[in-house]
Amino acid sequence: MKKIFFTLLSVVALTLGATQLTSAQCGATYSYQTGTNGAVVFFVSGNGQSFFWTMGNGAAMTSTGTTAGYTFSSNGTYYVCISAIDTASGCNSSNNQWCDTVIITNVTGSSSSCVSSFSIYSDTTQTGVYYGVNTSTGTGLSYYWNWGDGSYSTVPYPSHTYASAGTYTICLSISSANCSDSFCVTYNVARMNGTNNPMHSITFLDPNANGIQTITKEVVNVYPIPASSTLTVEATANEIKTAVVRDMQGRIMSDFSVKGKQLDIAQLPVGIYFLEITKNGQQTHTRFVKGL
Repeated sequence: MKKIFFTLLSVVALTLGATQLTSAQCGATYSYQTGTNGAVVFFVSGNGQSFFWTMGNGAAMTSTGTTAGYTFSSNGTYYVCISAIDTASGCNSSNNQWCDTVIITNVTGSSSSCVSSFSIYSDTTQTGVYYGVNTSTGTGLSYYWNWGDGSYSTVPYPSHTYASAGTYTICLSISSANCSDSFCVTYNVARMNGTNNPMHSITFLDPNANGIQTITKEVVNVYPIPASSTLTVEATANEIKTAVVRDMQGRIMSDFSVKGKQLDIAQLPVGIYFLEITKNGQQTHTRFVKGL
C-alpha cells in the first residue's frame, strides 16, 4: 500500500504501519493469515460483543469470537479496519477503529491494472478549506473512501467535514472486476482560529471537469490537473489571446499573452486558482490546481 504523510497545520502527524482511532473503553486489533485464492483468516484481539469490519474494497462484515474469515476476489493491497461493538459500554465504529494493510497476491487470474491516487491542496484564501484531486486510474472502478473518523463515502469525488480535532488517515480503496488498490494520507486536523469556527473541510474535484468545455465552436481543454510547472491550454493561438491567473480572492497572480499552448506556472504557490481566458473581448473562466 502507498502511504504518504501530509499536514494541514504546522504539526506533521507521522503514522507508521497500522492506525488507530479509539476511546478508553473500546478497542480491537487483528493479525491475519492468507490461505488460497484470496482467502484470509483474521485473528482478533480486543473487547466487544461483536466486531465490525470494513474490508478496503467497499465491503463490510460483522464477526464474533476471536477469528473471522473473508475471501478477496482480486489481488491487491487492502486497508482493512476493525471496530469493537458493545452496546453496554457504548463501543461503536465512530469511537474505536484499528486499521492495517492486507496484501493479497494469490487470486488466480487476477491482475492489477488500476492505481489509487489522490492529492490534497489548500485553498489560497480560506483557512481550513482544502481541495483534493482524485487521480486514480482504471476502468469500471468502485470507490471506497475511509475518512479515519468512522465515516465513509463511495463516490469518486466526495466532500467531508471533520467534527472534532485529531489525527486522521484518509484512505481511498478502488476495485474493479480484476484489480484493486489502496492509497492513504495521514494528517493532523485542528480547530481553526476561534472555538466557534467549523472544522477543516475537504472537497474532491473531478480533474476532467476543471477544463474549459467550449469557446464558441472551438473545444478547449486545460491540463494536467494538478499541474506543477506548465499548464497546457489546448486551443489554436488565434482563438485565445490572453490568459490571466487569479487567486480565489480575484487577485491577479500572472498575466499571459498566449502565443502557444503552454503557460509557465512554476512560480505560483501550491493551491487552487482561476484561469481567465479572453477571446475577442469575451472572457471565460475555469479552475485549475497548482501542485508540487
